[in-house]
Amino acid sequence: MPDLSGLSAREATRRLMHLGIVPRLSGSGTVASQQPAAGEPLDGVAVCELVLARGAGRRPSAEGQP
Repeated sequence: MPDLSGLSAREATRRLMHLGIVPRLSGSGTVASQQPAAGEPLDGVAVCELVLARGAGRRPSAEGQP
């Protein structure tokens, strides 16, 4: 399962639909949590529960860090 944290509902939905997974959304804002969790195998996954929250931005990237 891809890490969808910090994505908008639209972008997270687009990514899941591309994988053939139905999103179930609750809340508003950006993705704060997801089930199944990021990194879990996609075998048999038909639905992904996404909880959205305002101010739940994507974690900073380690890119460019020493």
